[in-house]
Amino acid sequence: MNIRGKEQVAGRAAVGARVRATGRATAVRVAEVRAAVERVWRCLARPEQWPPYRVVGESLLALLLGLIALGMEKISDSGDVRTWLVTAAVVVLVPLRRALPGTVLILAAALSWPCAGMMVLLIVAGWSAGRRIAGSARALAVFAVALVVSTVVPVVQDLPWCRRRS
Repeated sequence: MNIRGKEQVAGRAAVGARVRATGRATAVRVAEVRAAVERVWRCLARPEQWPPYRVVGESLLALLLGLIALGMEKISDSGDVRTWLVTAAVVVLVPLRRALPGTVLILAAALSWPCAGMMVLLIVAGWSAGRRIAGSARALAVFAVALVVSTVVPVVQDLPWCRRRS
């Protein structure tokens, strides 16, 4: 084998080592992502939190609130795409309020002014968040943030540079 051939073989070996290292790094990243997803899933879907009767109840509540949100969005004449997006968001956020009560409450408070269909979720999220948020100080902080967000959103929308020009 000549010198050029040895360089090519060494180059291929180096490329192969890089590919194997990249493959291992990718496998490590995939494993880390999988572990993170499993941690989130365990947090959201704890078995003691979701007995069969609760799954049925939450499904019916999500369906009912989704239908109410659909009707409210249709009445407010906000367009088909937005109507279905708000309805889907309500249906997804209703069961999430059990695992993430503060987050869902703040999201519902922020979206309840521009999206009429979120009002029903705001009522249910506010009702259930009070007992699900651990600690009275944390609950007070979450409700205060929700109040501020639900007050600031309409004020910002009414500012002259935020109004839609027709």
